Amino acid sequence: MNLFPNKNKKSLTLTEVLMGSLIAASVFVGLVSAILSVKKLNLRSLHRLQATQLAREVLESLYDDVREDWWSAGTGDLSLGLHTAGNVVIDNISYSRNYTVSSTNTTCRKVTINVTW
Repeated sequence: MNLFPNKNKKSLTLTEVLMGSLIAASVFVGLVSAILSVKKLNLRSLHRLQATQLAREVLESLYDDVREDWWSAGTGDLSLGLHTAGNVVIDNISYSRNYTVSSTNTTCRKVTINVTW
């Protein structure tokens, strides 16, 4: 009596199929998780890049206000305090811009620009 009549038959057992399916599912879940993480990181980077460009626009608009004739009077957009630069909507996302001008001495002013979304 032969207990293994067809020893040379090439087929997969149920255990091999289940293990292969488990490995494939694990790889698939890992890939989907990695893709979603990269997509989220890419979106965050895009928002930061847009915010940086908007801050640069505010800074470039302030270049014209650096004038010797009113610098010590403290008038214009570079006067000390908090200033609002307005809101901008890009791709249905509202960016709010404001900047603060502070001074440590009479020859220099520090501009801090905040962009929120």
